[in-house]
Amino acid sequence: LSVLVSMPFGASAANINLTNWQVTASEGDSHQLSLAVEYLGSNEQATVSVDAPDTTDDIESVVAPAAQPGDVTINEFVSDPITGQDEWVELYNNTENEINLTGWYLMEGSGKTTQLEGNIGPEGYAIVTKPKGSLNNSGDLIQLYNPLDTWIDGIAYGNWNNATAPAVSDPFSVGRSANNDLIEMEPTPGEVNREPAA
Repeated sequence: LSVLVSMPFGASAANINLTNWQVTASEGDSHQLSLAVEYLGSNEQATVSVDAPDTTDDIESVVAPAAQPGDVTINEFVSDPITGQDEWVELYNNTENEINLTGWYLMEGSGKTTQLEGNIGPEGYAIVTKPKGSLNNSGDLIQLYNPLDTWIDGIAYGNWNNATAPAVSDPFSVGRSANNDLIEMEPTPGEVNREPAA
């Protein structure tokens, strides 16, 4: 998870070299210093305090640990939408921290990527519509990566090699059941998955 910190800046920037931190710094035209700070060394939250030159104000931001595989899952998707509607992929945040999806991307089986943006709340949902490359009705691969190109989750479905999910036709979706199985169900974008009646 990256946290963007902006502050007044009246002098030259200092280099930051800390173990287990990834820091990207840039200075805007208005003399603001922007720091994209990511803490990689622990599964616990950490706090970073930045002193800006020529100001008495400190800015503190709580930096959550970098997202790990399974923190965000591909929870549901529609590859064969009803006529007039779009394909979509639903992501679910399994953590208790808000996650900034800027720089994250989805990749489908042909290698085409869809860049993500915005935030996904704790135990919340994000919907990605019209993923680039389109999702083949008969089978495909959907993979999720964070800004560091770390694989976070993936689903192969239908006739794709080593598929773990079925290919379904409209008006149905593929979603995760309470047992974490990938099954055919009624679409519920942005809501708790609705499993078919037994």
